[in-house]
Amino acid sequence: MTEKYEHELYKHCDIKEADAVAWAFVNKDKMVQFPFKFPEIGPEEVRVNVLYAGLCQSDVHTVRQTWGPCKYPIAPGHEIIGEVSLVGKDVKDFKKGEIVGFGTMRDCCEKCKYCQKGKENLCRNGKDLFTYGKYWGGYATAMQQPAKFFFHLPEGFKIEKAAPLFCAGITTYYPMLKFLTDDMKTTGVLGCGGLGHMAIQFLHKLGKHVTAFTTSEKKTELLKQLGADKVVISTW
Repeated sequence: MTEKYEHELYKHCDIKEADAVAWAFVNKDKMVQFPFKFPEIGPEEVRVNVLYAGLCQSDVHTVRQTWGPCKYPIAPGHEIIGEVSLVGKDVKDFKKGEIVGFGTMRDCCEKCKYCQKGKENLCRNGKDLFTYGKYWGGYATAMQQPAKFFFHLPEGFKIEKAAPLFCAGITTYYPMLKFLTDDMKTTGVLGCGGLGHMAIQFLHKLGKHVTAFTTSEKKTELLKQLGADKVVISTW
């Protein structure tokens, strides 16, 4: 180990002594392998061995500080599938060996009007609400977070493909759940990037006629494979 880094929670150490290894940004241009020791597990926390982590543009914006300053070192990653390796003494819902998911949030106050309505994503009263920042996310071989934001996965879930559902997927699906009605038979997707790809698949599975609008003619075949009935090449 040639360089030594400091973090208030995760002790940088020799890889032979490490509990896990993170891929941590130490500044906006440099990512390093960061072997570390976890702090002692809390009574309501779960530790997992990370199996899959999605790559989200939000991670890039954070570490590049285009959304404002961040404190380095930082390990992003908020679309995570892992295998439970350790549980705190008060954890009842998870056990060692289970495959679980984890998304964009790690905590909430549980008391505000939003939390009381099941809209924890709107909570602003808690501390360190989001998966990474002071605490680290899924760009690591293991992760430790509060048990209340882990969730069980359904039987037959394709874990090798599904991690992006936990951010890009819910970002796309929730508006459909809220606003899409049975009598809306014809739908359109503007912009077929990461979220657009999700939207096309959801709408197709919901039985809607889907028109995909894209500036890239090269995407035509792929978008049809995803479920688009029609592809329109648009220059906006």
